Amino acid sequence: MIEQFDEIITDLETRISAIESRTRARKEIDQKRFVYAIRFLITELWKSIYTIPPRKGIVQFNKNYYNSDYCDPNLKYQGVYDAFEGLNLLGLIETERFEKDYEKPQKRGKSTRFWIKPNSELYERLIAIPAHPAQFKRGSLDKRVILRERIGKDKVNVNYTNTPQTMQWEANLACINDCLERHWADLRLTEAMIPDFLERLAGRRRDYNEDRSHFDLSKRTIGRVFAEGRFDRGGRFFGHWAQNIPNKVKEEGDIKYRELITIDGKDTVEYDYETLHPSMLYFLEDKEMGSEDAYSRVLGEEYRKPVKWAFNAMVNSEGNPTRPPRKFRIDDFGGLDWKDVVNKIMDAHKPIASMFYSNKGNELQFMDSQIAEAIMLKYSQQDYPVIPIHDSFIMHHGFGSTGALEETMRKAIYSIMG
Repeated sequence: MIEQFDEIITDLETRISAIESRTRARKEIDQKRFVYAIRFLITELWKSIYTIPPRKGIVQFNKNYYNSDYCDPNLKYQGVYDAFEGLNLLGLIETERFEKDYEKPQKRGKSTRFWIKPNSELYERLIAIPAHPAQFKRGSLDKRVILRERIGKDKVNVNYTNTPQTMQWEANLACINDCLERHWADLRLTEAMIPDFLERLAGRRRDYNEDRSHFDLSKRTIGRVFAEGRFDRGGRFFGHWAQNIPNKVKEEGDIKYRELITIDGKDTVEYDYETLHPSMLYFLEDKEMGSEDAYSRVLGEEYRKPVKWAFNAMVNSEGNPTRPPRKFRIDDFGGLDWKDVVNKIMDAHKPIASMFYSNKGNELQFMDSQIAEAIMLKYSQQDYPVIPIHDSFIMHHGFGSTGALEETMRKAIYSIMG
């Protein structure tokens, strides 16, 4: 840890302890947890002022959260509560209470949280530290393999007992994340680009768990999220800041910001296996897909992107094929309604017609996540960082120009799928 940061933590421990109305001193283990909680909250505040634009920190006041498998075991409710109350009594933070509805099996309720931000004194002390909070490494105790299932309207993390497989996944993630933290990924923005960058960030979806309208360089590592309460569904990698920056071109002149990512000051390339999921579906049906692009063959190259979206929506859904998805826009398909689009895709992909409306999405994601893990692990073991963007990868530009990354992807696909 940085010396100046440690000095702040020691000072705050002393000041908070001096104003507490305790009749007995904390036990040694509780004192360690109290100091750890102060460090956690101050780190959160330090990160918050370095995001673009600056954001508020979040403090959980749900006791069940601190008993979860996914919470750092050194963080305990009482320690966090005492640290929060002490900072509040010292006037070092501004707070705002809010609640989030939650739903669990046979139980509904509200989870209490607080937005927090530093006052001017604490802000000045944090901003004076001669370092960036992104230089701090992640906690070694963080659980990075996450099992999630949908309960009601919510997707909730589910506790599970480790198996040799989940422990291997954790070990693989540790190797990948260690490599990511040994190297510095950055975004090459000019002053002139920042207003547009912030405007496009502000248009992204927000929720209580992750404010996607902010750019946070401290999110340098990844976790793996499985779906449907099963370890053979989902499994994609999430958490890196590069996954959150605006990249879609909606209007002429829009910048693809992922093209501005650098690693150790060098340009990068993003390689996307364009037709991975269609290829998988044809493989599962033991059919040949042919050489023609899976999406362009439907309505032509002009409508490739919306057809890709519709194709995936059909694979991921089940039920009534005549009902259009919520985001369907008739203008995106040259005036065709949803029924016509479905028929065009079905006609272009007759050999895999049974795969549509089969709810295969999470199953395919598990397969592509295995491929992604194999690729990232191979390069991380050689100290070459790889940033995953779902079914594409960002690496130093040299790997794209030589074809090395593409060849590694092909080998991983054949290895996983046989």
